[in-house]
Amino acid sequence: MARPTKYDPAMCERVIEFGRDGYSRAEMAAGLDITRATMATYEAEHPEFLNAVAMAHDLSLAWWEAKPRTNLTTPGFQSSLWSKSMSGRFPSEPYRERHEVAGPNGGAIPIERVERVIVDPKD
Repeated sequence: MARPTKYDPAMCERVIEFGRDGYSRAEMAAGLDITRATMATYEAEHPEFLNAVAMAHDLSLAWWEAKPRTNLTTPGFQSSLWSKSMSGRFPSEPYRERHEVAGPNGGAIPIERVERVIVDPKD
């Protein structure tokens, strides 16, 4: 017999409030006293919860984006720490450094395959 669900529609508003405070998914789950896996289950089973989590994500992103705009001239503001945090918290946003590697003239990188290496013990 399955356990009764702890889901409560009031969780939607709580998740949105967590987003307003810049919470991550893990912090939101902890604030609801559930796991991230349970959060994902609720998202799959309750469209209103899925929408609330999406809204909370956008609100959290906005909270974090406002930090440098409001604190950049504040002594001690660590922009490099903020940048690192943004790239980790929001990997699908343009805050992550991307490095493209290409071969000659922007093409594919040539790969040489080595079948076997023989080492002469006298060397």
